Amino acid sequence: MVVSWSICLFGWLVVYGLPDSYESEATVYVDTTSALRPLLEKLTVGSDVMSRIELVTTAMLGRPLLERVARETDLHLRASSREQMDQLIVSMRARISIQNNPRRDPNLYVIRYRDENAFSAQAVVTAMLNIFVEDSLGANRLGTKKAQDFLRDELAKIQGDLEKSEGELAEFKKRNVGRMPGEGGDFFAQMQSRMSELQETEAAIQVASRRKDALRQQLAGERPTLDTSLGTQSELDDRIALNEGRLEELRLRYTDRHPDVISVLSVLEQLKIQRQKEKDVLQSGYGSGIASDNPVFQNIQIELTNVSVEIEALREQQSSQEKKVKDLNELVDVLPQVEADLARLTRDYDVKRAQYQSLLQRLNVAELSESAEQSEEVQFRIIDPPLLPANPAAPNRPLFLIGVLLVGLAAGGGVSFLGNQLKPVFQDTVTLRKVTGLPVLGSVSVMRTSDRRNKRLQQLGSFGIAFMALCVLCVVVLLFQESGSIIVRSLIGRGA
Repeated sequence: MVVSWSICLFGWLVVYGLPDSYESEATVYVDTTSALRPLLEKLTVGSDVMSRIELVTTAMLGRPLLERVARETDLHLRASSREQMDQLIVSMRARISIQNNPRRDPNLYVIRYRDENAFSAQAVVTAMLNIFVEDSLGANRLGTKKAQDFLRDELAKIQGDLEKSEGELAEFKKRNVGRMPGEGGDFFAQMQSRMSELQETEAAIQVASRRKDALRQQLAGERPTLDTSLGTQSELDDRIALNEGRLEELRLRYTDRHPDVISVLSVLEQLKIQRQKEKDVLQSGYGSGIASDNPVFQNIQIELTNVSVEIEALREQQSSQEKKVKDLNELVDVLPQVEADLARLTRDYDVKRAQYQSLLQRLNVAELSESAEQSEEVQFRIIDPPLLPANPAAPNRPLFLIGVLLVGLAAGGGVSFLGNQLKPVFQDTVTLRKVTGLPVLGSVSVMRTSDRRNKRLQQLGSFGIAFMALCVLCVVVLLFQESGSIIVRSLIGRGA
């Protein structure tokens, strides 16, 4: 009983000396619903609001924000040195709780803080709540602003490079006017194309020449016949008139050096020569003068004239193609390098232009996203504001006081059991025989005298009174725990 009393008295004093801890809390609901988000899903960059808030809650337990809260709530006055300030920050981090229950509602957050002063607990929770709301709203704005600044800086750099590439490309084209590759491809492709065209033209000239030789042979075997009337207009006159009309039309559009004009002039010349030959035959009296025309002779003569005109046109075309081939051969050491330089400059320009357009598009998306976020502002609804706690949340003195009583009684019982183990007492003869292994012949009962009975009763009474007094004292300690704790803590404060 002495051990139980000692432990209980000391334990109750310790429990009374424990400082009170007041807890203040606030509950906030983060409303992330928005009507614009489905409409702008593919036009803007979606912002993960909950991830942003999780980042803010993590940062709130960092030293910079905790120091900020300590200064806003005057908790920094408790620290007079750097070491004490470090201890204060560690203590604040241990007593601040920002909880989110995803099973109940992932958008619901509870902020708690415990402090020895009720007003300080409320002030800290209020400051943490303001930081939670402000930083959550400003986190994405700051990130969007940084992204836009970065994109603008990169656009300015690429724009300078792009303008430089445009100037180099324009200057290169000015220096190489007439040497630039056309739609026909690069130099070697153009060279191959010109050679193929020249070969085709030469082959066409050979075919036309063979046709001309064959027509001359046929013409040599025919005799022309004359029309009975010298005054009538022959078919040659009609053809001459038709080609003269065509020549007038061509001269209205082209010069005399145009291939079509040259071709018509050649045909007219051949037709006039043929008509003059007919007149010469008529005037010389060739034939009877009354026979009809020979159509075979006239057709061969016309075909021969057309073939001659065709050959002349092909030869002019051949001359032009040979000149182009010659010009390309003279530039065989220049044009490939020009094409390579042009390809390099064009490639660099296209790459920079593609980068510029891509960054410009992303900047437009970032600006649209910022406008959309400003329109669909996240709503923070305060469910439970931080209130001034009226009663301390800790320690649980009634539980601790009763626990001290139980511990004291258990310790007293343990000491009694230990003493019995150190000085064992046999309660019956059976136990004595089992322990010693000796036969027990009998036992003698104790004859209690009146003095011994009185002493035994006195001992039992004293033990019962001590036990009941301990229980009554526990009840008194429970009833006067508030005033008692104040007295004990004031005495401890004076002693400190």
